[in-house]
Amino acid sequence: MTSRQNNPWAQLGARLRKFRLTAGMSGRTLADAIGCDQSRVSRIELGKSHVTKQETQEWLRATRAPSDSLAELLAEIDAAPRKSAPQRNSSLNGWQARRGDVESIELEAASILTWHSSFVPDLLQSAAYMRHFFHSTTYSSKRTIAVKIAERIDRQNILYTFPRKMEVVVTECLLRQKFGGTHVMVDQLDRITSLAKRN
Repeated sequence: MTSRQNNPWAQLGARLRKFRLTAGMSGRTLADAIGCDQSRVSRIELGKSHVTKQETQEWLRATRAPSDSLAELLAEIDAAPRKSAPQRNSSLNGWQARRGDVESIELEAASILTWHSSFVPDLLQSAAYMRHFFHSTTYSSKRTIAVKIAERIDRQNILYTFPRKMEVVVTECLLRQKFGGTHVMVDQLDRITSLAKRN
């Protein structure tokens, strides 16, 4: 028996891939249609990431798949086993994953809990804060930094597109520091306040 046959998520992914191909859509086109990046579409189709019910509904709508397939797929999602998130390795710098993998973990989570003492968490950062963060912590070119900022802002869409519980603990010192100057921190505190009012 193949690994795909042993993996319910891979079986789900194969069915979703068939819908995409039947619709004549590329992975990038479908990703744009359902509001994620191409790497997530690929990982869902390979069974490496759990597809959510909302994504499944949007996937079938975008590919014009038969409506009677939805109930069956949603039942399969409920029955499929949940795998644990990848573990952090202290010998490496951060998650053992690419950016798309971290996004997948966040998308699959029912809640996100984070604690920071040095920097504002990625999902809460304002564009001005990101810009100063990348300038001060990397040696990347302005073009590369602009791409990184765009990617992080895109990742923050999870706060609006896929509602879930998020709890953040940061130190008072972090919020009082003038990281990037007063204007950067005022902008950052305004963003945090705005996000807090959404709950």
